[in-house]
Amino acid sequence: MRYYLKYIEIAVIVVILLGLGIVRFSRLTPAQQREQDLRAGLEQLYQLEADHLARQKRYFDPRLAEFRPYLRWMDEVQHEVRWDGRTYSVVVYADLDGDGISGAWGVGSEGPEVEQLVED
Repeated sequence: MRYYLKYIEIAVIVVILLGLGIVRFSRLTPAQQREQDLRAGLEQLYQLEADHLARQKRYFDPRLAEFRPYLRWMDEVQHEVRWDGRTYSVVVYADLDGDGISGAWGVGSEGPEVEQLVED
């Protein structure tokens, strides 16, 4: 009996430690959360552009006032837009971790994948 009790205690300790590890290491830092929000905004922009292309046969300029209500997150970061109606690219510069060094992320008409151009 004592033999089994020792293994049960070890199993309970392992389960508790695993639970604590999952709780501790599964959380995102505030900088990681901001990066996820930024990536989601860029993906949203791509989807809006793809929808506009399907309907109007050209991309829209995200700097225009009529589209700003859908892209409010762009007002909070520095960005560079290159647009000619047939193609577009948007590069966003932001210091998400507050260390004074800005990173850069981009998306364009080539595809929906957000690229990290410069590490933050």
